[in-house]
Formats: sequence, C-alpha cells, structure tokens
Amino acid sequence: MALVLHALLFTAQAASVVLHDGSAPVQAPAQVLVATGLPASELRVVSLSELVEGQRPQMAGVGQVETCDGEPATWSEVEALLRRAEGRVNYMEYEALITGVEETLGRIGCLTETLHPEAGARLHMLRGVAHHALNDSATAWAEFRQAHIIAPQMVWPDEFVPEGKPLFDGTNSELASTPTMPCIIAPAGGAELWVDGRSVFAEQRPEILPGRHLIQRGTEQMTSLWVEWEMSDDAALVFPQAFEPEHVGWAAEPTRRDELGALLTALLDPEDTVFIPLDGTIWKFRVGDGRWSGILPDGTPVLEDVAPAENEVAASTRRPLLPTGLLAGGGAFAVGGAVLTAVGFGQAAQASAGADGAATRVDWNSAEADHLAATRRVQVGWALVGAGAVAGGVGFVLLTDGALRMAPWAAGQPGLSVQLLR
Repeated sequence: MALVLHALLFTAQAASVVLHDGSAPVQAPAQVLVATGLPASELRVVSLSELVEGQRPQMAGVGQVETCDGEPATWSEVEALLRRAEGRVNYMEYEALITGVEETLGRIGCLTETLHPEAGARLHMLRGVAHHALNDSATAWAEFRQAHIIAPQMVWPDEFVPEGKPLFDGTNSELASTPTMPCIIAPAGGAELWVDGRSVFAEQRPEILPGRHLIQRGTEQMTSLWVEWEMSDDAALVFPQAFEPEHVGWAAEPTRRDELGALLTALLDPEDTVFIPLDGTIWKFRVGDGRWSGILPDGTPVLEDVAPAENEVAASTRRPLLPTGLLAGGGAFAVGGAVLTAVGFGQAAQASAGADGAATRVDWNSAEADHLAATRRVQVGWALVGAGAVAGGVGFVLLTDGALRMAPWAAGQPGLSVQLLR
C-alpha cells in the first residue's frame, strides 16, 4: 500500500492529473483508479492550492501577459513621467520621448491605483507623434491605433502639428469596423476589475477590441498588468492565485466550468488529462481541446464531451437537433400548407366562375376539372397544416422539456433526471 501511495503522490511526469481540494488526497486518486482503470503510476495527484502556488497571471489561449517586475507605482509618479514626455514633444526630442514613454508604460503596469484612460491613451499618441516625425509611419499607425483602443473618443490636440492628424484619424476609422471580442477573466468575480481604467463586471464578459489593454484587478490590493489580446472567442486571462480550494467544485457547475478549465489550460501541458472526483462523479477535462466529460464510478457517462463554449448553453439553453428540426420543419410544413390552401381556394373560385360562364360543354368540363384540382390542393394544404402543427408541437414540447431538465436549479436535485438530449 505504501508503494502505491508513493507512486500516486510523487509521479511528476504523468499525463493524467488527479485534482482535489486538499481534503482527501488519498481517496481522490483511489476513486479515479476504480473508475478509469488507469495504472497508479500514471497518475499525478495535486491539490488546487499546490497547482496555483507561486503562479503569476497568464493567458489560457492566444495572447501575452506583461506582469510588473519592478516596485509598485503610484498615479502621481505616472503623472510626473507624462509631463516630462509632453515637454519632450515641445522640444522635438523624439528619441528621448520614445524611451520615456516606454518607461512610463512600464510603470503603469505596476500601478496600485486605477489608470486614467485619457492619460494612458495620450502616452501612445505622443509616441505615435514621435515615430511620425521620424518618418516611421507604420509604428506611428500602431501607436495611434492603441491610443484609440484605450480612449475611442480621443481627438487630435490643437497644439500638435497637423501632419499626423490624417493618420491618427485613419486608425479610428479602421477600429470602427474592427470586430470586438469578449474579455474573459478567470475567476470572474471575487474582486473589482478595470479594463483600461474603466470599471467592468467580469461576469458579463465585456466586449473589447483586440490589442493591448491594461487589466487591473483587486479590492484591497490591486494587480495591474498589460495584456496583448489577440482575436479569439475563448482566450481567457487567468489569475491563478485568486482560485480557492473549493473551486474544484466548479467542474460540476456548467456556468463556472469554463473558468476552472481556463485555469487548467493555462497551467498544465496540452497533453494532460485532468480527473476531478466530486460526490461520486469523476469529472474529466482534456487540456488540449478543453472538453469536459463525466463518469460514475462504474464507468457510466453522465456528461459526454462538452466543449467550453457549450457549458453554459448545456446548462440552460441548448437546443438539441431533433426537437429543433421538428419545430422548424413543422413550421415550414404549416406555412407551406397554408399557402397551398389559399392558392387552392383562389383557383376553386376561378373555376366556379368559369363553369358559371361556360358557353359550351367542353368549357364546362374544363372548369370542372380545374375545380377538382383546386379542391385537392385545398385538402393537401390542410393536411400539411395539420402535420406541421403536430410536428411543431412535439418539437416545442421536447425543447421545453430538455431546457427544464438541464436548468441549473434542476441539476443534481433528487427526483429529477439530468441528461443531455441529442
């Protein structure tokens, strides 16, 4: 038994990770062994506290994070550096200005107070002015663009020479047609959050433009960092040390599962698979593709391969293919049947009028045949309307039943069956 525990606790190179909250370091791997049949030597057992210890904020997915490597900075220090940069513009000390702005932006990344958005944007605009004066239009464009990302309503100052204004205005026009992306923070909540100096709610995943943003998080103690966000729907900025041991339980919560998945994606190898035993269910997370699944101790699946973007949807608003098809198809049949019925009624009326005005037997027979065909169209139309109504009704019942079964308040409640409809 001692040898088995030694293998479970100290195998560092394993690709299968057993994650627990620290309360049951022996029982957790034992449950995984029983449910999966994996060799004990392939399991690496770690608590959430051990996993996040000493870890700095980092990205899960595409993007780069610049953390503060210096002393904490105050806003008064940043203001003094900004005034110095302004003076260098007046004396056309462009090389010194570029260096000074870089220093100032670095100190902003160490701020313990919230950023003033206009000041941050002005630094980038100043550096853009310097590069434009040095005939480096490409870098000037990037700096002007960054200024507009931080402060979209920024205008060209009257005290600056006008040569750079068309380039400055052009970046604003380009950004106006640039798609935004969700700013995903994990964990969401637990502290106040600012993006480029503006207070936001992480739970609402505010929309941002791809580019460089200052993210500040904290209540009593603030963490500031520059983040280069690349266009993505699921890249997340992770604050590992903000996760608490009990957050392993988010594996069983569809609305919080993605946050835990972001943490695991940021800290573990893409080849790793994570197992989390919770209340008789083994939750499995594949780091490489971000998919979750769940099995009972006997191997029975309770959740099969849910992708990150599907977790919250799976909890409340997922629309299975068959019910959706029945509802849409039924609606199409009903509409088509109604159209056919209306056309049939119109043709029947025309045929009746033709029969009444027939001058010969041939004309009357022709009108009678048209009337009979129109009557059949009406009958077929009514049949389609009826069939469409039945199919649509069945689809509606299945959809509402599926949504009820997967509602967050229904998950895990006694007497309620929770399953994914396909």
